Amino acid sequence: MSLVDSRSKPLSVASEPAPTTRYTTVAITLHWVIAAAILGQIASGIWMVDFAGESAARFTVYQLHKTAGLIVLALTFARIIWRLAHPAPELPVGMTKIETFGAKFTHVLFYALMILVPLSGWIMVSVSPTAVPTFLFMVEQWPFAHLPVPFASTAEAMKAAENAMIVAHKALAFATFALFVLHVAAACKHQFIAKDGLMMRMVPVGRALVDVKESAGIAALTVVVGFLGLGLWAGIVQKSGGATQTQLEAVASDWVIDKEASTLGFQLSYTGRDISATISNWQAAISFDPDALDQSSASVTIDMASVSIDEPTLQSQSAGADGFDLSNHPTATFEADEFVAEGEGFVANGRLTLKGIEVPVRLPFSFSEAESTAKVRGSATIDRRELQIGLLGATDESWLKFPVSVTLDLTATRAAQ
Repeated sequence: MSLVDSRSKPLSVASEPAPTTRYTTVAITLHWVIAAAILGQIASGIWMVDFAGESAARFTVYQLHKTAGLIVLALTFARIIWRLAHPAPELPVGMTKIETFGAKFTHVLFYALMILVPLSGWIMVSVSPTAVPTFLFMVEQWPFAHLPVPFASTAEAMKAAENAMIVAHKALAFATFALFVLHVAAACKHQFIAKDGLMMRMVPVGRALVDVKESAGIAALTVVVGFLGLGLWAGIVQKSGGATQTQLEAVASDWVIDKEASTLGFQLSYTGRDISATISNWQAAISFDPDALDQSSASVTIDMASVSIDEPTLQSQSAGADGFDLSNHPTATFEADEFVAEGEGFVANGRLTLKGIEVPVRLPFSFSEAESTAKVRGSATIDRRELQIGLLGATDESWLKFPVSVTLDLTATRAAQ
C-alpha cells in the first residue's frame, strides 16, 4: 500500500506558512501613538507661532512640544528596530509597480522625517543665543546638542544659525504634514476605491484590542529604552545647559550684612506684567559713614547664576548670550566711589559691569542707624539695552520693557574694630 494518497501531498513535505496579513500589535500601537503625537505637534506648533501671542501658557506649550518631539524620536527608533525584526505584511495583489514603489518610498521618507524633524528642533534650541533649556515633562532638563562647529563664536552668529534651523524645522514639519495627508488619502483610496483591505493591516481590531495592555506596556518600555539610549548619547556628546553657581570669596567690610534679613534683586515688565527677580549669592565690601562721605565706598560682586526670575520664560533665557552670558561672564560687579547727600537720603554714583560691559549707575538710597544696626533701602533704573540683554528676540518693548529697576533692602551691623 502506497504511503502517498493521490488526493494529498506527500507526508514528507511541510505546508508553507500563510503570508502575514496584519502588522504586529506592537507595530500597530507604535503607529497610532506616533500618528497622534505628530498631529499634536503640528497643532501646537501652529498655535505657538501664529496664535500664542503673549499668552502665559506659551512657555509650557513650548516645553511640552519639545518633550513630545523627543518622544516621537525615541518611538521612531523603537519602531525601526521592531520593523527590522518583524517584516511588514505583503502588499495587496494587483498593485502596480509604481504604487508598490510609492508605498515603500513614502514609508522610508516618513521614517526619515520622524527623525529629522525632532533632531532639527533639538539643534535649533541648542544653537539659539537665548539658550532656552528643554525640560522633559516640565521637570528634568534635557541637554543641548553639542555641535563642534563655529556657531557659538558670537551671539549674532548663533542667531543666524538659529534662524537657519527655524527655516529647516518648519520646512521639515510642513513636509511631514503634506506626507501625512498623502498617506491618509492613499489609505482611503485603498479602502473605498480599490477595496483591497489594505487598511485592515493597521486598524487596531482583533488581537490588537485583546493585547492592548501588552502593547501599551511594550510601548512604554520602548520610550524608556529610547530615552536611556538618547540620554547616554547626550551624556557622551552633548553639553549641559545648566548654570553652576560661583563660589564667592569673603571680603573685608566695615559693615556686616545680615543676608537673612536683606534682599537684593530687580523688577521688570514682561508681557504687561510686573516680574520680580532675586539674587541669592553676592558679597559686598562697604565702607560708609554719613559724616564722612568723601571716604565712603562700596564694592559688590554678584553671582549671576544665582539670579532667580519669577517667570519661567525669562529664567530659561537668562543664561544665554542674549541674557547674562553666564558661560563667559559668571559674575557682575558694582563699584561706587562717590557718595553725596541728597534731600533726606544719599546717592551712590558708580559703575555696573555685566557681561564685560560697564555702565554708569546712579543709586539713590536711604540710611538709618539705631544701636549700630543700619537699614538701607535704595533703587536704580538701568536700560537693559545698554547691557545688550534681550536684543536678539525683539528690538522694541512689545514684550519686554527697556527699564529694569534694581532694588536693595539691607540690614547691616558695624563690624567689630
